[in-house]
Formats: sequence, structure tokens, C-alpha cells
Amino acid sequence: MYPFDMKNLSLIILINCFLLNLAFAGKQAVIEFHTPIGVKKLTLDQMKKRFIPREVSTYNLSTRRLETFYGFSMDNIIHSFWSDIKEENNFVQIECHDGYVAYIEAKKFRSDKSYIAFKGKGKAKFTTINGFSKNLVELGDFYLVWKESYKKGHATKRRHHWPWAIKSIRIINELPNKLKPEKSASVNTNWGYLNFVKQCLTCHQIHGFGGEIGPDLMESANWKKQDNVWLYKYIDNPQSLNKESQMSKFPVHIDIRDVRIKNIILYLRHLVQYKGNYKEGRYKHKELLNILKKKQGLK
Repeated sequence: MYPFDMKNLSLIILINCFLLNLAFAGKQAVIEFHTPIGVKKLTLDQMKKRFIPREVSTYNLSTRRLETFYGFSMDNIIHSFWSDIKEENNFVQIECHDGYVAYIEAKKFRSDKSYIAFKGKGKAKFTTINGFSKNLVELGDFYLVWKESYKKGHATKRRHHWPWAIKSIRIINELPNKLKPEKSASVNTNWGYLNFVKQCLTCHQIHGFGGEIGPDLMESANWKKQDNVWLYKYIDNPQSLNKESQMSKFPVHIDIRDVRIKNIILYLRHLVQYKGNYKEGRYKHKELLNILKKKQGLK
């Protein structure tokens, strides 16, 4: 006969699970800041000691209502860890636990108010509605929100990234050349690049750089075999061609939506055809923006 029966074994397993949960009960998740002097990992309590928690009310486009959060100013956070930031060519990279990676021009954090939220006012649980699936999602410990004033039903030009379950934040001095079109590329191709960075790089990689939810588009062969009509339909609404696709529709509330999708296609075709040296023949981000603005007569 064994020293203990199955009843005793079940009791031991139950006790071990209880002790394991107890060990992790007081453990807080951390957010990583990849600074010039190393990685700093801060818990929520440490964030509260370092930055002033603020109450911020904003219109959440996913839930279609005004919501109030408690959070820390991203402007204060950025300039606390990266005081010498050169905003002209910098991007703030925000990586999430699910593989989503947002790339946001650093200057936007100066022109628009944003916060790392950790709690919703009047909410027992830290959740929101996924704008794509319409399902309730857990926001994790840290959620980037923006002070925006969109009204219900109003067609918006662009929406900022609102990533949840944030894992880490770092500053990228310049996006890799392997993402960028050649200097000789058309205006529309360059606009396609800028739109891809904003809308698609969060989930897809280009030559190993980008989000990890979707495939690396330079490695994936399926879309390259399709014509532009098919590709347009897939970017527009993936589920119209593949009901099992987890890819979200191209943002519905955005201006010149048709033009943006077509320009992204031009950009992707340009990258596939390019066989040259990625070390040369690329504009810096600020240079490209200035050139495009001048060609459009913008200031």
C-alpha cells in the first residue's frame, strides 16, 4: 500500500496551489523603461511615488462614451527618463504583453496629452470594450489613454494608439532603413509607409521589425501572390475574404480611407521589389515629413 491514498494526494495538491497563489498575491506587475542608462522596472506603487497620479476624463472611441481614469502624465514620464530626447526623429515604442507594439512619434506626446492609466474611476474592474471585436477586455496593469475630445458619431481623422497590458516603453532614435522606401519612391508610396507605421506595424513585422501578432509581411508569401484588388479588400475588411482572420478592419473612422489603403499597397509592393542596399538612399523621418508637406503645400 502507498504511504497516502488519492484523497491525501488531492489535499496536498490543493494546499500547494493555495501556497503558490498566496506567494503571488502581493506581487505587482512591473512596467519596464528602457532608458539610456539601463532598464528600470517600476511597480504601480513605485510609479505612484515617482509621478503624481492624476484624474483624466476623455472620450473613449472604443466604448463610445466619456470615461475617467487615474494615471500618470506620459510627458512627465518621457522627460524623466529621456531628458535629452530629440523629438524630430524619435518614436516612442510601447510593447504589450500580447505582442502588440505601438510606434508613436515622440512629438505627439508634447502636442497631445496622454497618460499611463492604472484604474478607471467608478469601475470595479479595469476593463474596456475592444473596438474591433466589441468584446470586453482586461486592460492589465497599465493602459495608455489620450486626452481626446471626439464626440459620439463624429468621423475622426486619426486616432492615437490606446495600447493596454503595457509591458515596456523605449525610445527609438530612428526607424530602421529596411522599413523605409527609397528616396526615389513616389509621394504616394511614402505616404503609404507613414500610414503603415501608424496602422499596421503594431501587429506586423517588416524584415523582423514590428509587432508580433501577425506574420512578417516580407516572409509571408500568400499576399504577394494576390493582385491589388484582393489586397485592398483584405486590408479593408479581412473577414470578407477569410472569416477566420483575426486581423482587424482598417480604421473606419478615418479620413481619405480609400487613399490610405491604396498607398499602403504601393508601399508594400515597393518593398518586395527592392533588392538594393538598405544602408543608403533613405530619408530620415523628419526629412521625409518636410518633403511631403512641401509637396502638398502644407506648413
